[in-house]
Amino acid sequence: MPFKYRMEMIADWIGAGKAQGTPDTNAWYAKNGPKMTLHPMTREFLDYWFREDS
Repeated sequence: MPFKYRMEMIADWIGAGKAQGTPDTNAWYAKNGPKMTLHPMTREFLDYWFREDS
């Protein structure tokens, strides 16, 4: 997935979390990320983006 679409996906997740009153996207990804079918490079990028120390 191209970089700009990865960033758009992250922005969508952040916006959806805020709209639903659950703005902790890191926790959401930790719970739901493993259930997603993603290209290995996209998963690596998201795992880095949502790492626990960020």
